[in-house]
Amino acid sequence: VVVDEGQVSNLLEERHVLRVQKQWEEADSIFRKLVAMGVLIDDKKKVWNLGSAAKPVKQPAIQKGQFVCETCNGCFVSRNLLFKHLRAPGPCSLHAETRGTLGHQCHESEKPSEVVKSRISKTSKTSNQNEERTHGKDGKHGKHARVARHADADVCLWLGDLPAGWAHPRRVAQLLYRYTPREVEQAWVKKVLKRQYKDQNGRSLGYAILCYRDAEEATTARKALDGLQVSLTEVLGDAKSCGRGAGSGAALEMSFVVRVRQADHGDSAQTFEEGQLCSNDLEGSSADPSLLEQLRPLPSSELQQRVGAILEDRERLLESAVASLESKPRDTRHVQGVALPSHLSLGLLKELQCLRWPAKNHRPCLTSDRYLVLHSNAKDSYSKLRGLCSELMMWADPTFYYSGVAVTKNFVASPHIDEQDKTFQFAVSLGEFSGGELCIEEDPKSVAIVDTRNRIACIDGRFVHWVRNYTGDRYSLIFYDTSDRRARPKVAAVNEMWQPCGMKPGSAEVAECLGCFDF
Repeated sequence: VVVDEGQVSNLLEERHVLRVQKQWEEADSIFRKLVAMGVLIDDKKKVWNLGSAAKPVKQPAIQKGQFVCETCNGCFVSRNLLFKHLRAPGPCSLHAETRGTLGHQCHESEKPSEVVKSRISKTSKTSNQNEERTHGKDGKHGKHARVARHADADVCLWLGDLPAGWAHPRRVAQLLYRYTPREVEQAWVKKVLKRQYKDQNGRSLGYAILCYRDAEEATTARKALDGLQVSLTEVLGDAKSCGRGAGSGAALEMSFVVRVRQADHGDSAQTFEEGQLCSNDLEGSSADPSLLEQLRPLPSSELQQRVGAILEDRERLLESAVASLESKPRDTRHVQGVALPSHLSLGLLKELQCLRWPAKNHRPCLTSDRYLVLHSNAKDSYSKLRGLCSELMMWADPTFYYSGVAVTKNFVASPHIDEQDKTFQFAVSLGEFSGGELCIEEDPKSVAIVDTRNRIACIDGRFVHWVRNYTGDRYSLIFYDTSDRRARPKVAAVNEMWQPCGMKPGSAEVAECLGCFDF
C-alpha cells in the first residue's frame, strides 16, 4: 500500500495537538483514519510504521524555552507570561476556569508531552477539593458573590508591640486570659503576626487581631489593655513555664507594655456588589450558581448514571452532565413554605437582630457574617434563643427530634449536600431581604424553588440544595438531626404534604403527643 508520508506526518501532528488540547473525540477520529490507511501507531514509543522500519512521530515545531497555551496554541517565552494570558478575559481564560485547571494549561517545548507542574495548579486543585468537601446548612452562592467574613471593625482590636517570643497565638491567649476583665468573654485571636515593625531601639515587634462579641465588649477590653504592663510571672505563674515562646524559639521578655486600638478594617468584607439584583428565573440567571456548581456535589456514581457512561475523569463526567442539561433545561416549580404565626416570626427576628453572637463563628471554615450552632442539650448564654426555637418546633412538629439548630446571618456557600444528616430537616428564613429562595434538586430533571421567608418548609438536606443570591440581611434557622435516634431514609426533597401541628407549648395535646415517644 502506497501511503504519502507527508500526509501521515501532518495527521499525526494534528492528532498530537488535539490530544494536548484534550479534544479526545477529534483525536480518536484521526487515529481511526490512520488505522484505515494501514498505519500502525505506538503512542508509548512515539513511532509509526507501515510494514517497514518504525519512524518517529513528528511533534509540532516549538522553539526551545517557549510555553504553549493548550487552548489557542499561543507561544510564550516564560511561564509567567502564559499565566497572565490565561488570567486575562477571553476564551483561554474561560477554558481554564471551566476546567478548573489553570496551572495545567501549559507545557514546555523541551518536554512537549509532559505537563509543567506549578504552584498554581496545586492551588487550583486544592481549592476545588476543599470546595467539594465543604458541606453546610443553608447557603447562598452566585456569580457576583464575594467572600464575606463575620466581624465588623468595631468589634475587632489591634493588640500591638508584642515581642517576638510573645507573638504566638498561645501566648496571646494566655495574656488575654490573665488581663481581660471578668465581664468580658475571651476574645477570638483571629491572627498573630511577628516581627512586623521595629521600635525606636530597633527591636522587632508583632501584633495580633482580636475579635469580640460586640462593640461594647471590645471597648471595655481596649480600655483595660491599652498601655498595660505585661508581666511574665503574672501570665505564666511558675518559673518552669518562663522560658521560650510557644513554638517560636524566641526568649520571652519578662516585662513589656502593649498598645491596643480599634482595628482599621476588622474582619469584614462586603458580601455582594452594591445594587445587585436577584432574578427569580432559575436557568440563565445570576441568582443561581452555574450548572457545573449545581452538579459538583453529586458522587461520581450518580453522575455516571445520569450521563449513561463510565468515565474516570470526574471533570469530563461533569462536563457531560452539564451538556445534557444545557440541551434540555431542567423543569422548575415554586413551592411556598407554611407561614409562621406572627408572634413566632417577630419574636425570633427581634432576638436574632439583638443577639450577642459568639466572637468566633462556630464553623469558621464556612463563609458567613455570623454562624452559631445551638446544640439541643448544651448549657450556654443562648437560652432565650433556644427557648424560642423550641416554641417554634412545638408549633411545627413536637415529635421531631433535632440534635442542633444552625443559626446564621448572611451565610455564603456553594451548592452542597448535608451528608451527616440522618433525616429530613426544617428550614426557616427571617429578615428584610429580597431573593434568597431555597433551591433543592428533586430529581435529575427538576428543581424546586422554596420560599422560606417568614415561613417554614420541610426539606431533605441530603439532596443537592443552595440558596439564591439576595440583598439585605437574611437570618436562617435549620433544624437538623445528625444522630441515629430517628434515622429515616431519603425519600423526597420537599415534603409538601407536611402541615404544622399548631400546638402551644405546655398544652395537653403536646404532653399526649410527646408521651408516645422515647426521647
